[in-house]
Formats: sequence, structure tokens, C-alpha cells
Amino acid sequence: MKISELEPNSKVYNLVATIDSLEEPTQTPNGVNIQEGILSDDTGQVKFTLWDEWVNKFVVGDKVSMSTGWCKSFEEIIQVSTGKFGKIRKVPETPIQE
Repeated sequence: MKISELEPNSKVYNLVATIDSLEEPTQTPNGVNIQEGILSDDTGQVKFTLWDEWVNKFVVGDKVSMSTGWCKSFEEIIQVSTGKFGKIRKVPETPIQE
């Protein structure tokens, strides 16, 4: 899945993108840790949110794959998140074969 294919109120399956920016983690009023940032691929950029177990697991420049997440629009800005049941993992670099 590419960023250009994201649609509000839809599921996110196998979105592969690079982390362009990460904000400092914060906490919601009910004590949930969150961290926001920007993901990009060759089709665009999108805001994303990491929750609880995923906070502080990645750095700017990491290539990641998000699955079983969700996409929504808030104030006309599309954003994606792992939500409660989604997964995100670092995509290992493929070594160049010589």
C-alpha cells in the first residue's frame, strides 16, 4: 500500500514508508503514551501516531511497515495509526549483492 492510496475511514494494510520526523512522546489525559510524526514514500507524506508499546521504538530515517492500522481525516488532514490492534515494524535493509 502507498500513501497516495490512503482513504479516510479505511484500514491500513502493509503501508511501507520512511519516518521523516518524530515528535517527543506525550501522554493523553487518561495516561496513554503517544508519539506523532510524519511518514513518506515516493507518493507523498502522511501524519502518523504511535501508541503505548510502539512509542520510542523508532528513529527518523527508519523504514517501517504498518499493518492492520487505520486511516482517518481530522481537520482535513489524513493520518494513520496502529491503533489498539495494529502492528508496525522496522523493515530491514536489503543488502546490495555484488
